[in-house]
Amino acid sequence: MKKPTFVFDLGNVIVYYKPDEYLKRFGLEGERAAEFKRATFNDPVWLDCDAGLVTREEEIEIMCSKHPELEADIRRIIGGCNEMLQPIPESIRALKRLTMDGYDCYFLSNTTASAMEYMNGFDYMGMFKGGIESYAVKLSKPDHAIFRLFAERFQVEPGECVFIDDNYNNIAAARECGFRAYQLEDVDGLYTLTRNIVRGEID
Repeated sequence: MKKPTFVFDLGNVIVYYKPDEYLKRFGLEGERAAEFKRATFNDPVWLDCDAGLVTREEEIEIMCSKHPELEADIRRIIGGCNEMLQPIPESIRALKRLTMDGYDCYFLSNTTASAMEYMNGFDYMGMFKGGIESYAVKLSKPDHAIFRLFAERFQVEPGECVFIDDNYNNIAAARECGFRAYQLEDVDGLYTLTRNIVRGEID
């Protein structure tokens, strides 16, 4: 039986993405944190950056123009936000085990050029055979087109791919495109999930 190809989201699957914890470093909690998130992480321009429509620098300028009262914090906090993207130990353990056992691993992520430049500085990225970044292809999950592009680019059958993401909307879209897809609900649980999949203990 052919081994499945594993396809991973990055944020909260391979690396931590926890804005609330990151903002605490700057003394932002409660309503102050909520206000800052509305102006930044939850602003539509954040998704525009993922989609490759603006750069991180342009994103920051747009946020500052909308919220001049937060400019100093926006430049300081958003300018350094890639520091959130630290590898999850159990996820790196999962990647190592899968590659050691002969499974091909790829990533499929809504991400920015800036974030990818940061993550490419870590050794774990070398365990992926390849991947698709939303900003580079101007497509984002859960758009079905990005899943079809993945299968076409890497010459894989969707039904032979195991896709893992923390966002249920992305899981649903992947299933609609024929992928075997699993939601990672515990950010530190990827090793256990992948071992269960490999052993056939979950469908």
